[in-house]
Amino acid sequence: YQKWGVRDVAYAMLHCSCNDAAWALGQAAGGGTMPGFRERAQALAEQLGMTDDPVLFDPAGLDDERSVGGDNFLSARDLA
Repeated sequence: YQKWGVRDVAYAMLHCSCNDAAWALGQAAGGGTMPGFRERAQALAEQLGMTDDPVLFDPAGLDDERSVGGDNFLSARDLA
């Protein structure tokens, strides 16, 4: 068992595209669950004024059999 700081996990996620790091941060942000992440991500999208109906199920952005619900959607306009 290891404990990593948020900065180290974020660096791993961004530097080497570590999906497990994205999952760890997503779970932490969502109160320890992926459904919690989904609710929090959707609330943040509304707060930021994203208008293209973003769908954010998986913190790693996966859309395959390893994803949490898959079918993430985020437009280039909302990303900008």
